Amino acid sequence: MLSRTDLYAKLSNVIHRRNNRTPSPTPCESLWATPETLFSIRDKKELGEPLTRDEWQIVAYYVQIGSEYPRWHSTSQPELLRAFRAAFEIRDHRKSRGTYLPYYMRNLPDQCQARGLCYEATPEMVREVIVATFEELACNPDGYLWPLLPGRNLQVVLEYEPLTGGIESLNATLLPHWDALWPIATSALTTTQKVPQ
Repeated sequence: MLSRTDLYAKLSNVIHRRNNRTPSPTPCESLWATPETLFSIRDKKELGEPLTRDEWQIVAYYVQIGSEYPRWHSTSQPELLRAFRAAFEIRDHRKSRGTYLPYYMRNLPDQCQARGLCYEATPEMVREVIVATFEELACNPDGYLWPLLPGRNLQVVLEYEPLTGGIESLNATLLPHWDALWPIATSALTTTQKVPQ
């Protein structure tokens, strides 16, 4: 089991490597996380073509960045939580070693966790905290929940977890959330440069 520090270091290294890759001639190499790639993914989606897992990972990468800016943090969290819950449910719970379950728990509100902070977690515990978070948001929409970082969880599910059902299942799961995810993803770009939305 990875410690909290090791897990954060591993995720930071992956993001750094993703943005500093050298070009590879192999067609199965993951896409680069660039603004051009993000907009080409949107164009592909608008043509009705299914998105690959690599393309969803790029979207999730930008969603994670954009969701942590103050403009989106409070308004986007319920929809991001829905997208994370949907992606979590297509995670192959039999093949997954459960490495990232404590990470998911640490990115969900402490006050919604009956067991408190834990370093061991089960899929059922993650589901319980998601349900408790939705209940808390419904009862107290202006309340302060911390941490609430489902964008991070969504990115990790798509990047590292084994998923069931292939590309059709992935698209059927995430496309209903596209209209909420897209403006958050593009906000990660517009904070540093002018790009068309």
